[in-house]
Amino acid sequence: MSQKGIIYLPVLLVAIVGVLAFLVISSNAPLRDQLLNSLYPKSKSHAAAPWDGVPSINIDYNQDVETYWANHPFNPSSPNYRPDINSPSNQVNVATQFGGNTQAALDSLPSSGGTLYFPAGDYSNFTLVGKNNVHFIGNPGATIAGTSRIAGCDTALNYHDFSLAVTNRDPDALSCATTNRLKNIYFKNITFDGGGSALDAFDLHAVQDMVIDNATFQNFADYTLDPSLHIGQISGASMLDNIWVRNSSFLGKTAFSIYVDGMHGGGMINNTFSNNHRRGYLLFLTNDDFTKDYNGNGSFEDWEVRSAKYNVVYGNTFDGGLKNYDGSPVTSYEIAAFTGANNLVMGNIITNRVTNIGAFDAKTALVNDTYTYSYYGNKIIANDARGGVSYLMEINGGTCPSGQNNFAHVGKYEIKNNRAASGQTIVENPTGCSSIEGPNVVNGNCFGTNCPAPSSDPTPSSNPTQTPIPTPTPSPTPAGSPTPVPSNNANANFPIGVFEDGNMVWGEIPTFTDMVNDLQSKGMNAVIFGNNNASRDEPILNVSDQKNFNVYFGAHSETDSYFSDPTPTLQEARNIIYPVVDLIKTQFR
Repeated sequence: MSQKGIIYLPVLLVAIVGVLAFLVISSNAPLRDQLLNSLYPKSKSHAAAPWDGVPSINIDYNQDVETYWANHPFNPSSPNYRPDINSPSNQVNVATQFGGNTQAALDSLPSSGGTLYFPAGDYSNFTLVGKNNVHFIGNPGATIAGTSRIAGCDTALNYHDFSLAVTNRDPDALSCATTNRLKNIYFKNITFDGGGSALDAFDLHAVQDMVIDNATFQNFADYTLDPSLHIGQISGASMLDNIWVRNSSFLGKTAFSIYVDGMHGGGMINNTFSNNHRRGYLLFLTNDDFTKDYNGNGSFEDWEVRSAKYNVVYGNTFDGGLKNYDGSPVTSYEIAAFTGANNLVMGNIITNRVTNIGAFDAKTALVNDTYTYSYYGNKIIANDARGGVSYLMEINGGTCPSGQNNFAHVGKYEIKNNRAASGQTIVENPTGCSSIEGPNVVNGNCFGTNCPAPSSDPTPSSNPTQTPIPTPTPSPTPAGSPTPVPSNNANANFPIGVFEDGNMVWGEIPTFTDMVNDLQSKGMNAVIFGNNNASRDEPILNVSDQKNFNVYFGAHSETDSYFSDPTPTLQEARNIIYPVVDLIKTQFR
């Protein structure tokens, strides 16, 4: 059986047969953890403390986006990784107290906010305006139907009225667009279902500091039935900052998964996109109507310029293909498209063929014709286009509006360490008004089936499993600790996490998913299976592939192998394991 992400161990692993049984003598989790910690003592480091609500994360606009992301607390590879979010203690059960009426439950919260708890069941959509610190926490099976609207003020619900009020410097509108945007909004473990007709799950305006975790987006209006539905499952405009979607699933047939204008400092982390999105996946555009001199100092500061800035697309899997409205395969769409500066597309896996990984186009300012946009610093790094591409990046000079000379600047991009199963062009420069400026960095990219893995390819964090929770307060997911090594050889760097009896998993995807999540939370990145059964275990290997988690087969490197005679003592287990690890660790340095 050949499977990506699986490595067959040499016959040397026969020595591990005994210890395989020893490590699975009990399914008791505390005992299992005790055994693992004895065999592989863990680092003294502890998981970072959860945030008290969704954090406000400031952007240093002088940083390049790669540096910004390397230090970001939501980056699983960052030393500052701090993903977990605590919810307000005042809690309302939407099912038992309000019969599934989300709006009524929301209205019952005080002005200071609170937590809405959703047991498994069906719930109505809602409109949230001007009330900060509201968290929506579900158990698996909790489903909110239709489109929900979230805004900082009532005026913001109408794009035209809000834009006009801001332009006329209405004090309330300016406050809503700047200092009084909606803050600390959190969703976890909820399915958003369009029922086949709703256009989107969220319509966002004047919102910042919002996170969506472990959600599913499904059954929204099918673009194939109406090509005018140029919209995303998450849509928004008019002053958006710091909005993130993590570890979620987007089931397609909409034109896009996300379509936001003018967002700064947000992004998509470790999500899965599937089932034929129709125009592309992610759209981050310039919101020209809201590029204003808000503070009235006579200049446009970085935060006032509402091009897409410092948005990150990281560690996602794009699967299932792209289709036109008539159902035919697309010929000209990408994973992510931007009109903005300092955006990053990094470490993603694309299984279907796409035209390009990222498109970065110029847009000339029309509302403020004295301002010139600069679209510099965008990067495409370490992506794996397994279905092939026509080219890695599209960069376009945009159109030339008649009578204007403030044409946008574009260029100074980086394309590094990407691989594509097929394709031959790094950059496509369609005709456009603005010339492409440098310097630009292009290196380490590879086309073909024999390309090495992207050298900067980050290890995406695991997809937390949607397990039931007894209260609305979300349980923190521990941050990963360094990969443990045998205690008697500090120089080892062997990527084995645990030895496992395949019969404990029994080919069940949910069980294996839980195991992988647990191991990755302990800093481990692989498992050795004994008692393997090829026909039974084949489906679960898709889980390990998606999570960048290795599966090794023992005891004879076979996919059907069995053992007996458990090892009786911990010391004997150590005596068996360490010499074998020392013998074979050099293969994986």
